[in-house]
Amino acid sequence: MGEIKSTLNTESVDINEMWWFPKWNSLADILENKTYYEEEFVTEAIVRIIKKIMILLYIKKIMNFNFIIMMIKLNN
Repeated sequence: MGEIKSTLNTESVDINEMWWFPKWNSLADILENKTYYEEEFVTEAIVRIIKKIMILLYIKKIMNFNFIIMMIKLNN
C-alpha cells in the first residue's frame, strides 16, 4: 500500500492504475479482514477514497465551469 506508480508518458492510462486512485474494493477487503491489518491501513484506505471522491468532484466542477464559459462565448 502507498506504492507510487508512474503514469506519465503512457499511451493510454487506466484510471484504476493511478497511485492516487485506489480500487473501490480495497476498502471492503481491508474492513472484512480488519483483524489482519493495523488501524493505520484502514484509515489510510478511507483517506485515499475520500481524496478520490474530492478529485472527481473537483474535475466535475472544472468541467461545469468550462461548459458555462463556452456557452457564454457562443451566445455573444
